[in-house]
Amino acid sequence: MRQRRRDVCRQVLREHSAALVDERSQLISWLERVEEEKTSLSAPCDQPKCQLSELLGTEQERQGRERRQLQTEDTASKPEPSAGVFLFI
Repeated sequence: MRQRRRDVCRQVLREHSAALVDERSQLISWLERVEEEKTSLSAPCDQPKCQLSELLGTEQERQGRERRQLQTEDTASKPEPSAGVFLFI
């Protein structure tokens, strides 16, 4: 009776083990397909992303030049304080 029970348990374990191995293989295959699809979907976006980065960089450089120019103009338009002139009240 015990031997029969052990044999049945071993058979169930073998079946479950085989099912787990099969499920693992299916999951690995699924993951590989997802990775391939991800790569194929992201490839068309790479060039526009690169162009956008270049445009944003160019825009930031332009804004920086404008800020520096405005600061220079502000500094140039302010009158220099007279040296040695003090007003005491």
